Amino acid sequence: MTSKRAKISILMCFISFGGFSACTTTKPAFPKKYAQPKSSKTPSRKGQTISKQGEKVSKPVAPQVKNSHEALFSSLLVLDQRITDDELGEMSRINTPPAPRSFAEAILTLGNLKFVQRSAADSVASSQATDEANSASSAPKLLTIQEQFNRTDINLFDSLKENPYLQSLQVFQIVQATLAVSGDSERYREGVAEVLGSRIAMWQAFADQFQQTVPKEDGEDSLRQVASPVDPSQYRAADLLLGDTILLQAQKLAEKGQFKSAVGRASRVTSVDPFYPAAQEKIKYFSNLAVQELRQKAAQAFQSSLPVVDIKTKAAYLVEAKKYLEEALSDFPAADHLTTVRENLAVITRDLESIDQDVSPR
Repeated sequence: MTSKRAKISILMCFISFGGFSACTTTKPAFPKKYAQPKSSKTPSRKGQTISKQGEKVSKPVAPQVKNSHEALFSSLLVLDQRITDDELGEMSRINTPPAPRSFAEAILTLGNLKFVQRSAADSVASSQATDEANSASSAPKLLTIQEQFNRTDINLFDSLKENPYLQSLQVFQIVQATLAVSGDSERYREGVAEVLGSRIAMWQAFADQFQQTVPKEDGEDSLRQVASPVDPSQYRAADLLLGDTILLQAQKLAEKGQFKSAVGRASRVTSVDPFYPAAQEKIKYFSNLAVQELRQKAAQAFQSSLPVVDIKTKAAYLVEAKKYLEEALSDFPAADHLTTVRENLAVITRDLESIDQDVSPR
């Protein structure tokens, strides 16, 4: 048990600086005083007709926009900020269970964590007041994260692993702070720590995949070297001059970072040219260098999206990363590692689609 606790402590320390399925329950998600009051005056979603000076006037209802809770989401992301009654009331109007990977699921996840923190603070304060009155000490009864998430039909583990809005160290710091004050069992804490550790490892592995180096060709240390494919004595000087000139031009373009143009120039060497095998090698080599550079740019954009909490800014970084990966696939089909590029592109595209479903107006 000591080693497990140490493991959790190390993981939480890392988060500071940078599964178990939830069962269902019929308990209300939040105390009744925060729930939306039922009243006949509450307008329906379709609008209602009201009478005004003998005329029937259709009372418009504001259209539902998926990003209407962005202010609430931003507020919940503030690490040391206590959740308010108004925020709890707004959360109580979100239908449960929310759709997996949705903006609503992200809001309720953060709200649940903040509510556990608030409940713990209130319990400690109440216990201290009681102890002072009774001249005795007693441990306060703390709400557990597991119990709170059961009430809203959300699986915290799946939410932390799959929801694109929760993929940031800031969110994980909130989880850490909540674990520190909740009354959860050691086993549940270990489960949460395992999820956080796996996500951090995935981020690192994902970034590392982008930045894999392309191995140099055997016997070739720079772009300036040109491999000689065959014995030049077998061909006429004019034939050798044509292929050799094209490859030299391609190399100069590559040295300037113009890899697409370099590949296009090397592709001009025809199959009957004695330098054709060398041209094919150069096309692959230039393509690998280009894809390596594009993957590094995509990695920078992807890593920049991780700490960002603003939804539109996060999406912009992911779009930038997606653009670089699509360019690698379309412009350099002869490169190696394209399977990995496709896998990375699929992950980014999936997250962008999830974000777009919630950010774009209906």
